Amino acid sequence: MDTQQASDTLKAAGSSADETKLQLPSTESGLASDSEGQSAGDELISVIVPVYDDEKYISQCLGSLLKQDGVLYEIIVVLDQGSRDGSADAIRRFDGQRIIRNFSVPHCTIGHALNFGVSRSRGTIIAFAEADKYFEVSWLKNAMDYLRANPAVDGVGSLAVPPVSKSIAGRYLRAMKEIHLNRLAREKEIEWAYVYRKSAIERVGGWNENLVVGEDRDIAKRLVRTGSKLHLIQERDNIHYLSGIYDGITPILRKQFKSGKRHSSQGTIGLGAGWMVSGLTVLGICLVVMSTLVPVLLGLGLLLIAVEYILRLTRLLKESKGAWKRYIPLLPFLAVAMNISYGLGRIAGYFGRNPKNRKTKPDGERTR
Repeated sequence: MDTQQASDTLKAAGSSADETKLQLPSTESGLASDSEGQSAGDELISVIVPVYDDEKYISQCLGSLLKQDGVLYEIIVVLDQGSRDGSADAIRRFDGQRIIRNFSVPHCTIGHALNFGVSRSRGTIIAFAEADKYFEVSWLKNAMDYLRANPAVDGVGSLAVPPVSKSIAGRYLRAMKEIHLNRLAREKEIEWAYVYRKSAIERVGGWNENLVVGEDRDIAKRLVRTGSKLHLIQERDNIHYLSGIYDGITPILRKQFKSGKRHSSQGTIGLGAGWMVSGLTVLGICLVVMSTLVPVLLGLGLLLIAVEYILRLTRLLKESKGAWKRYIPLLPFLAVAMNISYGLGRIAGYFGRNPKNRKTKPDGERTR
């Protein structure tokens, strides 16, 4: 997104009244504050909740947001009209809650839904709440306390904790996620934030509406490049996953494949970048297959697979700092499977889409 496009994004989102149809009742008044010490001059937080095929989770999400304590806030629900489940009916169950303002927009990216929410917000602080998560009562207060104490900080992030799974695969997936979160916490690294100052969002032109995935990381990077400071709150119990992607290996591999497929609509095939593909393992597998014709390739193929395993194992041992020891020996195999699934999705998405729409909005399912 160039500078001119960025500067016009939020204005466009706010002026698109013709394309935006309010299919749900919208309450234009009512704010929430349950703190006895709340002062009239406290800043208002606008919590934006984009909803797309989230019937399973939205009730728990909104229920947790309604329990936020110690802050003045409103909730803006932006329903994607492309939703194919009962999300709209689930949202209507909250019609009696005066602090919830409901809107709906034509099928779009998450970035567009967020920008629309910002254009309708009344607060000076913008919070982004994903519909497949629930939030502890202190989530907004912790973020707001930090922003008040640190005026130079424009965004606050929290670590989303994966659920405890009964399945063996789910436990391994949780171990991998926990190791990653531990590294972020130790290094105080922030990949994205959930609570921003509205002025900072407006300064960079809001979220990139052309991105199918990665819009959260994109806006964080653009803010940092323009001089904003972002902070990672260390508390691990503020945000929790609701979705079942950690229940087993099949859901996570399916999600990786879909993510890769949608991601490929944002540019070139890009299979060589970072974690997208396990290059040594893929090459090693190819050599092993080819060894049926040229036996000498078997040893080389197995060697490449072993090298990647050792490299990944070493990294996991370093990042885990002694935790999750019983899971670590098999985690490299899980990481490789996830990366290959993502890479296959990139290939499928790149060759399966209309060239005219390669850098535009998604068709079909939207991936978080």
